[in-house]
Amino acid sequence: MSRLTVLRGCLIAALWLGIGNVPARAAELSLRVTISCQMTSDCRALLRLTNSSARSIELYKAMLPWKRYGMLLIAAEDRSTGDILEQFRPVDDPTSETIVLPAGASLRGEIDLVDRFPTLPAKLKDVDIVLFWSYKPALENKGTHRSLSGSTTISRLSNSR
Repeated sequence: MSRLTVLRGCLIAALWLGIGNVPARAAELSLRVTISCQMTSDCRALLRLTNSSARSIELYKAMLPWKRYGMLLIAAEDRSTGDILEQFRPVDDPTSETIVLPAGASLRGEIDLVDRFPTLPAKLKDVDIVLFWSYKPALENKGTHRSLSGSTTISRLSNSR
């Protein structure tokens, strides 16, 4: 058997087994979530979800960060005990409706923190509150994106200092 025949056989076997087959690299997905808290007569977390990747992405509307179950949200007293505020989470029936977020585009939404954490106004009379969040986007037909997380501090009411 010639060297060329052996080499050809090895190449065919490698291709058949997938050895040396380098898949095309998928375009990187890059989402960014920013959260800010605005204190007025009520406390609302203002959110912006930005697609900073080079392609459009399709997301489930029910799992956007400002939807009831779209994001993990924990409020804690900003003191050494770090007491966690109780969260109101009614039953929700999410739909499978999707939305396309083009490359470079942003969506905005808000969370009524008093609705989510009923004791928040009373707690803010005495102590700052740290709001911890984690968002794991559910992508249509593509699983999930890595978790995006952070925190922000809501200052206690100024008239109570």
